[in-house]
Amino acid sequence: MDLSPILAKLEAVRARARQLVTLDGACRVVLVLLVAAIFSFCIDYFIPKLPLGVRTTVLIVGLAAAGVAAWRYLMVPLSVKFTDDDLALYVEQQYPDLQDRLISAIQLARERGQFSNFNSPQLVDALVKDAMNEAGPLDFSPVIVPAGPLKVAAGTGAALLVALSLAAWQFDSVKTWAARLLSDSRQWPQQTQIVMLSPTGNPVTVAKGDDLEIEILTKGVVPRKAVISYRFSGAGEPMQRPMRAETNGRWRFEFSKVIEPIEFWVEAGDAETPHIAVQVLNPPSIERITLVYDYPDYTLLKDTDPTTPIEDGNIVGPLGTHVKVTALANLDVAQAKMMFGRRGEEDVRDLVVKNDAQGRPRMIVADVDVITNTQYAIWLKATNGLQTNSPVRYSIKATEDKSPELKISEPNLDKFCTAQARIPIKFQSTDDFGVVKLELVVRTNDPKHPEVTIPLDAFNSESYPSKRIETEYPFDMAEFGAKEGMVIQYQIVARDGREIPKANETRSRVFLFTVIKRDDLLKKMEDRFGRIREELMRVVQFQEGGRGEVARLMDAVGVKDMLTAIERQAVNGAAGNQRRITQHMERITHDFDEVVRDMRYNKLLEGSSEARLKKPADLLHGVTETKSPDTASLLATAGTVGQAKERMSRLQDTSVKQEDILTDLGTILGLLNEYETYLEVVRYVRELLQKVKVNTEEMRHTGNPK
Repeated sequence: MDLSPILAKLEAVRARARQLVTLDGACRVVLVLLVAAIFSFCIDYFIPKLPLGVRTTVLIVGLAAAGVAAWRYLMVPLSVKFTDDDLALYVEQQYPDLQDRLISAIQLARERGQFSNFNSPQLVDALVKDAMNEAGPLDFSPVIVPAGPLKVAAGTGAALLVALSLAAWQFDSVKTWAARLLSDSRQWPQQTQIVMLSPTGNPVTVAKGDDLEIEILTKGVVPRKAVISYRFSGAGEPMQRPMRAETNGRWRFEFSKVIEPIEFWVEAGDAETPHIAVQVLNPPSIERITLVYDYPDYTLLKDTDPTTPIEDGNIVGPLGTHVKVTALANLDVAQAKMMFGRRGEEDVRDLVVKNDAQGRPRMIVADVDVITNTQYAIWLKATNGLQTNSPVRYSIKATEDKSPELKISEPNLDKFCTAQARIPIKFQSTDDFGVVKLELVVRTNDPKHPEVTIPLDAFNSESYPSKRIETEYPFDMAEFGAKEGMVIQYQIVARDGREIPKANETRSRVFLFTVIKRDDLLKKMEDRFGRIREELMRVVQFQEGGRGEVARLMDAVGVKDMLTAIERQAVNGAAGNQRRITQHMERITHDFDEVVRDMRYNKLLEGSSEARLKKPADLLHGVTETKSPDTASLLATAGTVGQAKERMSRLQDTSVKQEDILTDLGTILGLLNEYETYLEVVRYVRELLQKVKVNTEEMRHTGNPK
């Protein structure tokens, strides 16, 4: 019996199996290609700066993966052959009731006649007939289950549908991606745009040592960060630093103290700036600055020789000094300014730029007047566009012009005087730059001449202007109409030559001359001599005590070579007491000389009066200036010698000198007593003569004397 109907049904099963294998393999290959395409698109889209080589590698890897999938899921399964026996077994697995009839019939029918000695043809035909009867009505299609391949096909179709929908939605992006698969000629549309705000231009020129600030503005999609990449001197691997975010899409970065060339670029989002080169050049600066001083005439200072200017930028001079400032720059200068005052509060003045000796515009000239303490700086802009951002600041110091000083030596206090007095006013005036005027202002209680100003030019030791002047003006009471009871005031006025803002002026205190009767003034002189005598008597007591102290020292330390600290202190104490006697004598001598001068100036020394005072004056000066100081020095050395004999000798010499001083002091006291007696006699005689004169006048008028 013929099995061709059964074999035809098995062939149909075989064909369906191959169709499902082909469908499954093809769908899997499509899925791999789709994943590869999506991965390539995403990596190119989200990393727009990905090099072409990387993108090509991704494409090749995707195609290779698809090839592997085709081999694994398509070519290998299709290469497997399904025999009739295999298919018969699958059918019998689907239909167990066949009980191997189908496989047996197929095998026996195929081998019919081959083993005729062993098989009965009738039996084979019967078996084939039975198999035909059982399998003929059966449907072999359930043998092949299409669920798996159909699911894969459905999934592939859904994925393709989604991918095509997205591709249609982002058609331009897909076109860009497709164009960029094998070429860099097409770029992705940028979502972020970068605007370079600072610096502008390319290349950029920066002064060496200045800061360089980078500022950008991002438009469109503002990124979360911006990165600046840079390399120094255009070599080496670039370094990256984040930029500082500001408001409104602005970003900043600063290169501090740039000293070498830089190449930099900025990346933000999907945008990148071109590479910008930074050139570093030396900024304009002052290489040399000189000063020429022109001092005001009143200062008596010598002006600077223009051929030898002062190498300095700091100005120091009196008020009113004119200074010519000359500066030389290191570059050709297009513009120069001078800024006066503190930083941020400058007063700006344009300066003149001249050619230097080589004909280059590098010389800056400025005229400065010293009117206050301040500072200045010279700002430069070079012809290459660079400018001085932090110019060197120089000081301007107006030296203080002090007021004149007055030192009055005579008289240095208020005085009583007679109407006939002629009193010299002696004083010294000094000034740091020079005194230009001295005056004596005299005021009286005479309504006819209430105030008189007397120029002292003729009475000065030096002509104006002068830093030091000695002046002696003879104040004659008669010239001012002095009368008994009148009070005359006088004041010394000194001025210097300062011009800004005005001259300094110094006024002494107001001194008084009180005019009294001759006899009243003479009585005051007698009282002063009496006080001097009392002071001399005290000195005598002190000196006698000092002599006794030296005598005790001779007994105590005159025979000892080495002195203890207490003994040396005792010797030094005695020397100190002698020095105090000297100081006391200095005051007495000064008072004595002043009394004598006052009597001379007031014409109270008549006859032999001045001669009587000369000897006590000489003795006073001898004790004060020589004898007492020498005694103190000799006594002080007695405590320093190391031999008893030498110490005793010095103590004995000291005792002798002290005795000599006591002798002189006794003589002075005797002479003063004699002079006081002389003054009393003179005053008595004058009073008697005055009474005689009054009686004579009365007799002339009345004829009756008192």
